[in-house]
Amino acid sequence: MDIKAFPALIVGVVVALVLAGAVLPVFAETTSATDTFKNEGYFRMSEVSATDDDVIITWDYTKPYTFNINGTDFNLPTGTTGGNNAYPYTIMAQDGWGVRVSVSAGDKVDLNLYGSGTNAGLLWYATVTDSDTATITLSNGTASFVRNTGTPVTQTYTKVYIPDNDGDYTLKKKDTNAYLNKDSLIYSTGRTSTLFGSNNFAINCNLTGNIEDGETVNVIAPSGFTPSNAVVNATEVNNYLDLYSFSSVTFDITQDSTDITVNAVYSQVIVPHEVTAEQAVHPDGPLTVMLNVLPLLAIAGLVTGAVVWFINRKG
Repeated sequence: MDIKAFPALIVGVVVALVLAGAVLPVFAETTSATDTFKNEGYFRMSEVSATDDDVIITWDYTKPYTFNINGTDFNLPTGTTGGNNAYPYTIMAQDGWGVRVSVSAGDKVDLNLYGSGTNAGLLWYATVTDSDTATITLSNGTASFVRNTGTPVTQTYTKVYIPDNDGDYTLKKKDTNAYLNKDSLIYSTGRTSTLFGSNNFAINCNLTGNIEDGETVNVIAPSGFTPSNAVVNATEVNNYLDLYSFSSVTFDITQDSTDITVNAVYSQVIVPHEVTAEQAVHPDGPLTVMLNVLPLLAIAGLVTGAVVWFINRKG
């Protein structure tokens, strides 16, 4: 047997096996029928139902960009100037109410609970200016809002979306499109401030739906306004089935007493963190199996060849 040739054989086989192993994921990717798309929004969120375990959210004016949720810190994104003038974020959303965080000059952070009621639907608040601390508790379908001063407020919920570092949903960035399937959730409880003639109103609205069925819009507060003509702005993505690039939902709001109509745009909405879409063209089942077997056959052939070579070189 040629002993000198044996190390060369071993090196050659190892290199070949490594190369063949590297090819395996490439073949798997090539033969895959679906792809997964992630939506990187402002932050991730999860859905809490009335039957889930209690959730306790605390906030302190000394750390205004941090919420502690059942013992885990969640850090709110800040604006481009260290937090000043950051775009208002919806941090809690439910059909009849929502909590928004806004930031003004000097890191003046405000938490505002909007729902149906007086004062344009402002039901509760906590602010850095007032040196507030706040606790929000979700328990058995009742949300309680408590701060160090003022009267506690309660609201009901069937399900509510809240921040979650590992949540299945994302608060979409207002200027970035999201990948959605036609039945993917599009949800928001938001606020639009606009002029109706010479009078300014802040309209709190809830919208829910999807691309396939359209969006249902309801005005939460104030009364005397009617929404209509909701349009989901999305375009199909080439080379995939049931995949869309979604930008916003637009709809009209009419003041009943004057018949003045304005257009509202909701682009900061809650959508899935990721979706999966089928490729329009991909190998069928039998061809996929055959292609995936090829690297394995190559590895088996290399090992068999090495064994045969070793046997023939003996003696």
